[in-house]
Amino acid sequence: MLLRRVWPAVFVLLILPRQGIAPAQDVQPQRRVRETIDGDTVLLTDGERVRLLGIDTPERGETLYAEAGRGLDGLVRDRVIRLEFAHRRRDHYRRLLAHIWIGDTLASEWLLREGLARLYMWPPDTIHATRLLAAQVAARRARRGIWALPPPAAESVYVIREERRRFHRPHCASARTGGTRRRVPRDSLLDLGLSPCRTCRP
Repeated sequence: MLLRRVWPAVFVLLILPRQGIAPAQDVQPQRRVRETIDGDTVLLTDGERVRLLGIDTPERGETLYAEAGRGLDGLVRDRVIRLEFAHRRRDHYRRLLAHIWIGDTLASEWLLREGLARLYMWPPDTIHATRLLAAQVAARRARRGIWALPPPAAESVYVIREERRRFHRPHCASARTGGTRRRVPRDSLLDLGLSPCRTCRP
């Protein structure tokens, strides 16, 4: 019992200082959004697609998919925005990877605070990690959006992949190549800024 109480406190000292150390690499001139594709992707007037860094929103067919898309659309459609890049410029779909700013509003932070997204960091692109985690914690405590839904079935042990900021169910294929098994509550892992695997959905 004592280990279960102490270990998360030690783990947070190992994880959180690393989350906010990656500096912003580039802030682009102002651009304009043509349309919203879904809750975390937009199309610019110049034809570029932009995938928001730091978050993951519900996929088509999942609860709150439409609400996340409408939320982002209300923020950015026909608005002048700024793109802030980190280390990687594009993903394997050739989408730009960036944070979107509308004035002083960080779009990913707003979506997290409204409970329309989950934190989803992909090192080394970890800029704004501290403020994004704070937004998710606030939404979880208020049980807003996705955090008002019933949680998935709990495991007694989770596999933690610290270098990827992920946690998995013990049987997950993505956890077979590494990770550490720990007896720690799912809520504690979320509070530490780790994201559930999108395959096994712990």
